[in-house]
Amino acid sequence: MLGPVTGLRVLDVACGHGRITRELARRGASVVGIDISGVLISKAREIEQDEPLGIRYVHDDVTTPGSLRTSSLNRSRNQTGTRPMTPTASPSTSWP
Repeated sequence: MLGPVTGLRVLDVACGHGRITRELARRGASVVGIDISGVLISKAREIEQDEPLGIRYVHDDVTTPGSLRTSSLNRSRNQTGTRPMTPTASPSTSWP
């Protein structure tokens, strides 16, 4: 449904324990997962530690104004000044 993701930078909002996040990474995307649940992010990080795919998981509330701009997300994979991450929910939407 999503199409090819190889080489894309993807932000998986509400990633939970990372099932879809991991699949995107397996298919060649550079992925950051973010979720409000500390329990689920901890589980995702445990899985990532056991089976590394290069995924960064962030515990944050995306409904808080400015959270995506001020969280550790901005310090993770978007430091190169290259093309911004692509939101998974709406690929045609530009990243702020």
